[in-house]
Amino acid sequence: MATTILANITARGTRADFVDAIGTAPNVWMKHCKQVESDAPDERYTWLGMLPIPRRFISERNIQGVRDFTFTVENFEYEMSFIVDQKTGEDDRHGTVQARIKEIAEVYATFKDSLFASLLIAGESSTDTYDGTAFHSASRTIGQSGTIDNTEEATITPDNSPSVAEIKAALKHIIESMWRYADDQGRVAYNAAAMTRLACAIPPEHHQVFTEAINSSLISNSDNPWMKGITEFDVLPYLTDADNAFYLSAIGAERMPFLHQQRVPLQVEVFNSPHEIAEERGLKILTRERFRFAYGEPRRNFRYDFV
Repeated sequence: MATTILANITARGTRADFVDAIGTAPNVWMKHCKQVESDAPDERYTWLGMLPIPRRFISERNIQGVRDFTFTVENFEYEMSFIVDQKTGEDDRHGTVQARIKEIAEVYATFKDSLFASLLIAGESSTDTYDGTAFHSASRTIGQSGTIDNTEEATITPDNSPSVAEIKAALKHIIESMWRYADDQGRVAYNAAAMTRLACAIPPEHHQVFTEAINSSLISNSDNPWMKGITEFDVLPYLTDADNAFYLSAIGAERMPFLHQQRVPLQVEVFNSPHEIAEERGLKILTRERFRFAYGEPRRNFRYDFV
């Protein structure tokens, strides 16, 4: 009977479809985010500032205070619910219902990348940061750091088609700036450890030119380690802001530019008993997850716009 087709779709098998889809998705966000396990409605972070200065030990210790930036990140709840129509199950001769469920799992698997892209795009205006300054700002100051400018733009024509030379120039500007960022005591090279691994998130329009720029002889033959370190870039198709921005993260250290806070992992419920199918006139599938993306260390990410 047709109901058997729907009854054979179980929560365990459907969750496996979702897990498999998530495992094979691009998951660009994972490279740029510190992953935090949450066990409460929100998490309170102490972002240490005013880093102490090492000094020669002469006669006694010099105890230095450390200023705290404290901020709270609330977990959000996300869900996706759908019904496979009973008649569709009755008439399914070629396994298309199961294939469709797998396609829905693929849609869910890319959802976090879409949220991460929205976080990036909002960075030039959002002040939901540990210091209350827009994440991508030209005027941030942290203690004695001087100005931390992590945003730049260049005027080109057309604005969605930079040349290899323009990409190289943008990368050179970004990386030199990030190397010079100072800590709260004014010491340069705050990003020294983080700069050992760099990753870009780019819009689809930049894929070809980034491939050419990263593989260029200027970069691949360079003796400068930071030039050789630009080996990772990912297309993030959800970067749809009009300025054609791309983003570079320094991800070689503990403190990351963004946070992914997980409260409850993916849950999948399937209502497949004959009674439930009859009552809903179909197979009902519910998914749920609690997590949150948030801004972390702004000195570890740079936004570059072509306008």
